[in-house]
Amino acid sequence: MPCTRRTACAVVEVENPSSVLGDGCRSSQKVIPPSSMNLFYILAHGHSFDVERFIGSSTLIPSLTWNVGQRSHGMVRADTDGFIIYLTEEALGYQAQQTIAVEFIRKNQEELRRCCNFPGVDYFLLSLHVVLPLTDSTFGFGANANMDLLEACVGVGLNPTIFVEFDRGTGDSNLLDTNQGNAE
Repeated sequence: MPCTRRTACAVVEVENPSSVLGDGCRSSQKVIPPSSMNLFYILAHGHSFDVERFIGSSTLIPSLTWNVGQRSHGMVRADTDGFIIYLTEEALGYQAQQTIAVEFIRKNQEELRRCCNFPGVDYFLLSLHVVLPLTDSTFGFGANANMDLLEACVGVGLNPTIFVEFDRGTGDSNLLDTNQGNAE
């Protein structure tokens, strides 16, 4: 049974990932540091989620982790416990994000499914980031995910969430999706 999915979070950066992961880490997954505008990640958190217990017994390696009441970089105090895994450290187009996400989910499907069903996990999502140029002729947009991505997400209980950012000529041009969802 998939976990309940909602969206909302506060995040605290992990200064020493090994202090959270313990010595028994069994994964070759690269820890990707957070960036100010990297919204391409997997997020798990909840009000009674024992994040240290999950991470201590998992092959997944978080980029960030936090606990209730922590504050970081001027953000509000977290009201949940959780973690984020950034899937890349570079700005990528929407199609490339979908490809990387499918590969990551398939490679880690058992651990992701275990996370979704872990006691206390209330929020479990895959975040994709799309930047669209905003012009005077912009009146709306549509966003969809490819079937491979949807199938992979459903298989492990992830809720795919697409964050759309409008570029007024000052954003990161590497993220611009001028193909409007078509293959790059």
